[in-house]
Amino acid sequence: MARQTQYQQGPRWEGVRLNVAMIGNFLSAEAKSAIDIGCNEGFIACALTELGAKCKGFEANPVFLETANRLKETFGRGTVFQNKIVSMDDLKGMEPVDVSLLLSVHHQIAANSSLDHANEFLRMLASKTRMQFFFQPACIADKYGEAKPPFAENDYAAIKEYFDGVLASAGMTHSTFIGFSINDMPTSEPLRPMYVYSREPIGWRHSAKVDDLLHRLRDARDLVNPPAPKATKVAKPATVTQPPSVRPKEKRRKTLLQRVLGR
Repeated sequence: MARQTQYQQGPRWEGVRLNVAMIGNFLSAEAKSAIDIGCNEGFIACALTELGAKCKGFEANPVFLETANRLKETFGRGTVFQNKIVSMDDLKGMEPVDVSLLLSVHHQIAANSSLDHANEFLRMLASKTRMQFFFQPACIADKYGEAKPPFAENDYAAIKEYFDGVLASAGMTHSTFIGFSINDMPTSEPLRPMYVYSREPIGWRHSAKVDDLLHRLRDARDLVNPPAPKATKVAKPATVTQPPSVRPKEKRRKTLLQRVLGR
């Protein structure tokens, strides 16, 4: 069985857990459907299904989807995954959903095309979202390739102001910062903010259900890919030594015997 991947341990796993907690604390109780574009290994998509918003996840990496499809057998049953890069035309043909997620994907679209195209993708996705749009942008210029964003690196206030302007024209007139996620790709961007956009005022609704979800998320991870067993130290065999006071005495006796025997 496969061992845990880089997204299932260390800082990146903490980032996944934080994302699930933040989304769970703000997810509308009325949400019944969701899409996660760039869903990675499916942990967040499956968590949404567990919270009552049946999710469809899209991911271009088939290896990530292998994990996602194993995961949904025990956590987030009913989640659907598709190996696909979602295009603007795909978005135009999609039916509206209650909730949409675009986490750490916008900058990839910008780097592969342009910032204008990535922003238009944001607006189109928001237009297909009835209730809430959870969004997580990259905060350093290097992530955007040649499509340099018009804000200073890790200037979270300026970043939110910029994307508020991008999404206002899509009818997402309410927004709030809901927390930071740990990021280590690269270390110059240690944190990534998450925002939720909505057509209605946004409220926080933490419940014990989210705490329970995080415990089950960890258990599901360990079931899909067990952690590597801890290395056990092999004890060295004990070396029996005689007290130092004995060895010289034996040596002297041997020397006298050798003298008697003429050796």
